[in-house]
Amino acid sequence: MERLLIGLGVVAGVIIVALLVVNYLLTPYGLTVFDVITILFNSFSSSASLQSFNSISSEDLGEEVYNQLRDDRIDAINTVESWRSDVEDVNNDPEMVSAIKAEFGEEFTLYMFSYYYADQFSFKVFEWTMSQENGLITVFEEGMPESYDATVELNNELVIPLLDGELAEDELLSQVKQGNVKIIPVTMLSKTVSLFQRFSSTN
Repeated sequence: MERLLIGLGVVAGVIIVALLVVNYLLTPYGLTVFDVITILFNSFSSSASLQSFNSISSEDLGEEVYNQLRDDRIDAINTVESWRSDVEDVNNDPEMVSAIKAEFGEEFTLYMFSYYYADQFSFKVFEWTMSQENGLITVFEEGMPESYDATVELNNELVIPLLDGELAEDELLSQVKQGNVKIIPVTMLSKTVSLFQRFSSTN
């Protein structure tokens, strides 16, 4: 019994030390072990199966709310459409094309959308698909793809500030912790962020 207690004490000590070390390593990123656990937990649920805005009418939500969400959707589409020249710049840059292929492989599809939760109606407001093949962006259009490798899911209140670059890094991290911004699967986090950074670096 005494040996069992000593063994359990050693294991507990190792776990505590490991948690302290991981916390120390995460500090520069503004994260703790518990933040990472929360982010992982949030990643197990996705809103990708929600119905789209086109299936909702003003009668369902009321004229004012419907019109606001419709305007949000149009603003988001216009913002992402303004990136089209950046997509062309990427496709015309052999080094960039090579780098994307090396990082994402032969094919990669990203599905980005915002969602709105109401008491009776929950749905996606803004939807966009971006695909690359051998480093070239081949799909850059509104809508949901048949299949995808990763999703970027945003609370609709955040989509315009995020697309416009108005969210500070610490605020964005806070929203990720709260589950209002999710990249699923979490293993695609760095790759997805890298893909967006490649567009912004062309500006």
